[in-house]
Amino acid sequence: MITIIRPILFQFLQSDRVKALIVEMLERLAKTTDNDIDDKAVEFVRNGLFPNK
Repeated sequence: MITIIRPILFQFLQSDRVKALIVEMLERLAKTTDNDIDDKAVEFVRNGLFPNK
């Protein structure tokens, strides 16, 4: 069963919409903390996923 679902799931995770959703979720989580380290980590992830934006 997992061998059938796995390729579909990985294809889904490669879409830009899902990547944008993940970055948005990370941004919202980072806003709930008081430090700047997580903000830098989110920025790093965003620049890695979307280098031209």
